[in-house]
Amino acid sequence: MSFSRRDALVLGVGGLAALPFGSAAFAAPGDAEIAEFTGGAAIGDGGITIEAPELAENGNFVQIEIAAPGIEEVMLVAPENPDIVVFRLSFGPKAIGNRFMTRVRMAKTQDLIAVGRAPDGSFTQVKRNVKVTAGGC
Repeated sequence: MSFSRRDALVLGVGGLAALPFGSAAFAAPGDAEIAEFTGGAAIGDGGITIEAPELAENGNFVQIEIAAPGIEEVMLVAPENPDIVVFRLSFGPKAIGNRFMTRVRMAKTQDLIAVGRAPDGSFTQVKRNVKVTAGGC
């Protein structure tokens, strides 16, 4: 296979046209929301647990429990939902154990991502994959 000058020119112009978009064009859903929450800071792993069913038959009612000892604020992200940020939750000074249980809606099978902010300003995250048989959004 050989390329003509016209083919090379078309490929070059196409590559230059993609430059202004940079990595934002290839970012995963939810990355922008997480970066806004963390202010672009580095994110560690662990420190938070998400208890959720491995298989949810109905995406309208997926029960989850988040345990985040030592974390001040938690944001839950469902990247495949129409509204990516499910909630942001702040634990007050009188919170015991920093545990929270609720039901969330999930559009389809995806990773739930919980990002937490510690009192020292550091961030941590955990992912939990939940398979959804019937979407809820």
